[in-house]
Amino acid sequence: MEDLAITDAEDALAPDLTGAPRPLGALDDAIAALFALPPRMLERPGEPLAPGITLQFRGESGLRAGLGGGQGLALTLHDRGESPWFSLEMALPIAAVRSCRFLGLRIDGQCMAGAATLRPVLRLTAEDGWRDAEFGRDLAFTSQAAENLALLPLDGVEGRDGALHATLIL
Repeated sequence: MEDLAITDAEDALAPDLTGAPRPLGALDDAIAALFALPPRMLERPGEPLAPGITLQFRGESGLRAGLGGGQGLALTLHDRGESPWFSLEMALPIAAVRSCRFLGLRIDGQCMAGAATLRPVLRLTAEDGWRDAEFGRDLAFTSQAAENLALLPLDGVEGRDGALHATLIL
């Protein structure tokens, strides 16, 4: 009898869960759109890849990168050149960042040659400058496909309430 009661409760909750708001829904949709793009070389830093998503690196540095050509979102660094950074940046809705307790990041990935690490950062920009909140660990990738998960508690992040913009940087 208890199993039947649990099933009934789950049936009653399912419509509420599937109709739940998606605070990062537009970003989820933009990431999904990236999966369908044909392979191409990325020539300029800050070039929009999808709404709110850019790849950043030092211009005129000789960096050569490609997008696409794999399953999911495939970013390829062909030649780092003289650029000291190479980052994928995603704009987050500031209302979601202010109201959520945690920001979670899951990447199923692999490095096709050697190993690579990503250091995820939440950058909060206000009128008086910006502050970075780190996830507390790097995400490591090798030639073996693996899932990486990082969680950033947002409750104590300095500058969250006064921020005008939020950007997830990988």
